[in-house]
Amino acid sequence: MISDRKTAIQVRESMLTVNTLLNRCAQIVEDSGCPDVEKLNLKKQIGEMLFISLFHIFKPICDTHPELTPPDFRSDDQKPGVA
Repeated sequence: MISDRKTAIQVRESMLTVNTLLNRCAQIVEDSGCPDVEKLNLKKQIGEMLFISLFHIFKPICDTHPELTPPDFRSDDQKPGVA
């Protein structure tokens, strides 16, 4: 994905911010007075954006640079102390 570690770190940090903002958007929509059909549509679109950012940008960075993988994103076999 991104072989340059410095660039990968910058993009990774930006993607974490994007994901935080998208999650905030989803909460705003959930708490809104929008009709249920609008909420469902908006949350679906936000979910698709989260999926793309996570699996098409963030995960490939972490696959290339495993040391950049946040502990919360590691699978059980990647966590320290797990054999």
